[in-house]
Amino acid sequence: GLCPRKPQVPVPLRSLATANHATIKDSPAEKILLEAAQKLGFSARTFHRVSRLARTIADLDKKEKIAPEHILEAIQYRPKQNTFV
Repeated sequence: GLCPRKPQVPVPLRSLATANHATIKDSPAEKILLEAAQKLGFSARTFHRVSRLARTIADLDKKEKIAPEHILEAIQYRPKQNTFV
């Protein structure tokens, strides 16, 4: 039979998390971003946009590092999926 397994975040998404800014690497913010990408089915483009927006939010907050609240705020700004049937 089929064995249920935990979905893995694609390698390109994992590398994007640290390619944008080292300030997110190995942080709680990175963990939240990767979990959100997995649960919400982010494309690589969406993942990168959320990451860049979180960096901008952190800059406006005058923070050197991206915090979990910056990631969560950036996720709220992403466009919603079309629900046309």
